[in-house]
Amino acid sequence: MERQFSGSGRIGVVCGRAQYLKVPEIIEEFGPARAGDILDAVLPGEAFPRSVVPGLVLHKGERVISSFSWAFFDDGTGHNARLETAADRPAWRDAYASARLVLPLARFVEGRAWFADPSGRPLAVAGLYRLGALPVASCRPPAASGPPRRATMLTRPADDVVRPHHERMPVILPREMIGPWLAGEAVPISRLLVESGILTAEPLSPPGPPPPEQPSLL
Repeated sequence: MERQFSGSGRIGVVCGRAQYLKVPEIIEEFGPARAGDILDAVLPGEAFPRSVVPGLVLHKGERVISSFSWAFFDDGTGHNARLETAADRPAWRDAYASARLVLPLARFVEGRAWFADPSGRPLAVAGLYRLGALPVASCRPPAASGPPRRATMLTRPADDVVRPHHERMPVILPREMIGPWLAGEAVPISRLLVESGILTAEPLSPPGPPPPEQPSLL
């Protein structure tokens, strides 16, 4: 994504920094689920594009937590995609139809602020995944072989809370849509583009580093 700075302090990179839940927290919040090839010890406290992150998928009717590289393509790009065009764009449409996941966040950054649920409840962010190069350190047990996975985070126009900081934000799934989303069922995209729970904003202190350069794939 291209970075665009202005006097308002807005930054043009869409959600390039987030805090993900740990495996026990994911099971508690989104279970029943089981841990797949993932180790909490290798998950970073804060994730950036190309970080190893946890993702929740539906496998043979069971929710499974697996490791993903937060970059959809093998060259490390594609950490986010627009919900409005994901079903039709060649880069995303196959994953949109059959490879969806939930990225379980505690909070995320847009512009120069953290955003979170005011009650501290985790955020179920919609994402897509594909086969790629599995981060070997995330496997259990470590192995060169295994099901490689790469993930992207879906974004939408920002709501009233996020908009002063950035024009885009992650797609946060309502609780009743998590099951249909993971199952690849039809979901009301029009709702996801405009509806969201109330978020709180907390200024970055000190300001964090900008995420790596990401060419635009929107």
